[in-house]
Amino acid sequence: MRAQVGTQIEYFDITVNKHLLSIEVAVPDYEYIAGAYMPSITTSDVHGRVRFADGQTLKEGTHSYEWIFEPYDEHYYEAVTGTVEITALAAPFVPVEVPSPAPSTASGGGKASTALAIVFGCVSAALAVALVLASVLKRRKNTVNKD
Repeated sequence: MRAQVGTQIEYFDITVNKHLLSIEVAVPDYEYIAGAYMPSITTSDVHGRVRFADGQTLKEGTHSYEWIFEPYDEHYYEAVTGTVEITALAAPFVPVEVPSPAPSTASGGGKASTALAIVFGCVSAALAVALVLASVLKRRKNTVNKD
């Protein structure tokens, strides 16, 4: 900075510290499923956005998850981190019955039938889990719309 008094000019440095905001976050009060995506997280602070730190997935039970507040003006505000507790339910168990392969008289036919039955069982299990998650998301959406 430059200051002039009369004919004398002085130069000096000024250091301005960034502001450190006190951030409060909120996570919607839903029934979360372990292994699902991280839920939405919000803050009422208008100086930036809040998000969950990368690499986190919901685990069964109550656990702390790290969030990051990223200010829009990084020259004026500091980034802030914190944790929030979220409770997630166990992923539903969906029993899948894999049919026994029919005996085959062709050479190697039994192995192909067994492999096909295993693939069919895996696809059925994935479809059942997708249907359960869709049901949970539909209940979640209906809960949001009722409020």
